[in-house]
Amino acid sequence: PVLFVQLCRLLKKVVGDLKGVQPPAHLRDMLLVLVSALTLLPCNAALSSELWEAIRTLPYLERYWLYAELHWKVYAQHPQLVLERAQVKEEMRKLLKGMTKENVTKKRRAVGKLSHANPILVVEVMLDQIQEYESMIEVCREGLGYFSSLSLDVLSFMVVEELGGSLMIDKPMLQDDCANLSRWLLNLSTFVSDVYLKHPRTEMKALLQHVFNRLNKDSFAELLLLRDLVWKMAGIKYDASTVSHEEIASRAGGERLRLTNENPWPVEVLFEQGNAEMGRGGGAAKIKQYFNGTKERR
Repeated sequence: PVLFVQLCRLLKKVVGDLKGVQPPAHLRDMLLVLVSALTLLPCNAALSSELWEAIRTLPYLERYWLYAELHWKVYAQHPQLVLERAQVKEEMRKLLKGMTKENVTKKRRAVGKLSHANPILVVEVMLDQIQEYESMIEVCREGLGYFSSLSLDVLSFMVVEELGGSLMIDKPMLQDDCANLSRWLLNLSTFVSDVYLKHPRTEMKALLQHVFNRLNKDSFAELLLLRDLVWKMAGIKYDASTVSHEEIASRAGGERLRLTNENPWPVEVLFEQGNAEMGRGGGAAKIKQYFNGTKERR
């Protein structure tokens, strides 16, 4: 661990001097070695933090390349990592099997500890459970309480991978009736929007870029994810099914037509009612005086 920390701090200085430039091949290989070595070290939040400090200034494409190499190549090449992968996945499944809404605050410490060394495996099992069972969304969301910055960055990478990612795997977005979205996509969208609401500093550029790339290829199922993100994070919910054709046409007109649609009661009538209830010097009279002054200035 001491050597690992010293190498991380040395590479942090080297990566910081790049200032956003793509790192050379030998530096990428060194970073990949460190990311791979973390999986065999004892679970330690300090080691995960040191590694994150070394790679945090890299563009997200470079960080995601490190995670993809570890996920798809390194884990399958070395026998020791193959064994570690099987053990971590089995332990994570046992933890999730015993987690409920009542005991998640106690169990999430174990989930966080397990994620410090093998965040990719922990997140992979978690996303599999979420897409399969809707009841696991809230449990897994609360289970992220002790995730490190590195683990949350890995989570953003794994979400893109589940949606197709670099391998461009076309998962069925619709159910067999070809009319409703698949359950896995609905569950994943709900979970991702909740996570970004609770951890807003998590990397989002890659997810948005993936959604826009899919839209360019005429795949509109990912709009569900974009809608949930806007709804949860910005508090804006707009249901197009409840808007009539008349309302859409009125919003395409002038200012007075739009105001009439937004406020069907005449403004003057509301002011008169307010004056009658609150008196001549009430709040409604002041509002009316303000609007009259605005019209005169115009």
